[in-house]
Amino acid sequence: MARCADCDRKVGGLFGRAGYTCDRCGCDICGNCVNREDGEDYCKRCWANKSGRGCFIATAAYGTPFSEEINVLRDWRDKSLITNNFGRLFVKTYYRFSPPIAQFIENKEGLKKAVRVVLNPYIKFLKNKGYNKRDKYTTK
Repeated sequence: MARCADCDRKVGGLFGRAGYTCDRCGCDICGNCVNREDGEDYCKRCWANKSGRGCFIATAAYGTPFSEEINVLRDWRDKSLITNNFGRLFVKTYYRFSPPIAQFIENKEGLKKAVRVVLNPYIKFLKNKGYNKRDKYTTK
């Protein structure tokens, strides 16, 4: 039986499936906790972080949720990660543990630079693979 990611209640019906699945991170959520907007369902964590769209550590490292690097990572998440069980588990785990890490590094230039050094080659690889849907996330 599935459990709601927000309130930990048992949820489900036939075959133990949850009533809703977060369209951002893929976690199971009950009808009492689901947030709906424009036909999409969100858990409380993703709803609260909708403006930043969840790339916590990268946003802290690059200084803005609207940088090209963040858009590449979001596009990869949306087109690849949340389309399969392993990817949804990865995203769910990342959303659970990354906010305090992001908060820790956001005012430490040396750590932000170290994160960028680690992320930049991977972002370049993803960009070469075609991930970078700018218009979806920018206000331009």
